[in-house]
Formats: sequence, C-alpha cells, structure tokens
Amino acid sequence: MRIEARTTPARRSCRRRPKAKLKSAFDRLAPALKASKDSPDLQLALADYYRAQRLPSSMNRYLANVKDDPRAALILGMAAAQEEMGHRRQFHC
Repeated sequence: MRIEARTTPARRSCRRRPKAKLKSAFDRLAPALKASKDSPDLQLALADYYRAQRLPSSMNRYLANVKDDPRAALILGMAAAQEEMGHRRQFHC
C-alpha cells in the first residue's frame, strides 16, 4: 500500500517557480531567434530549454544544427541524467 503525501502550498509554490523561469527564458529567446535564426548560441539555448521542458524531439531538432559543438554533448548528457533521475523517482517507494 502506498501512502500519498499531501501537497502543501509551499510545495506547490516550489513546483511553479521552475515553470515560470522556463517561460521567462522562452519569452527572451523567441525574439532573439527571429532576429538571428542561425546563431549557434541560440540553437543551443533552445535545445537546453526543450531539455528542461522534457521535450526530447524538440531538443534534438535544435541540436541537429549544432551537432559538432561540444556544448551539444553537454546538453545531451544532462538530458540523459534527467531521464535517469525521472526513472529513479518513478520507481522509488
């Protein structure tokens, strides 16, 4: 039998903060990307944004444009670690 933890207002607030920061990041990246679509820095920033959103297909779309950049490997590594941590939480009792 699994005991459900009650979500306190403080916990809900902590969960909302990262989402708000991600939205703010996208709001800043979108206009910059329109001005300079081929910028490797912006491609990497968007790939990292989609990694944080746990959207690997979108992340990979932006990483494809900068696959030779060593920072792309870093983002892929962070995505793999993020996925591994998600699996651990899912099966943690």
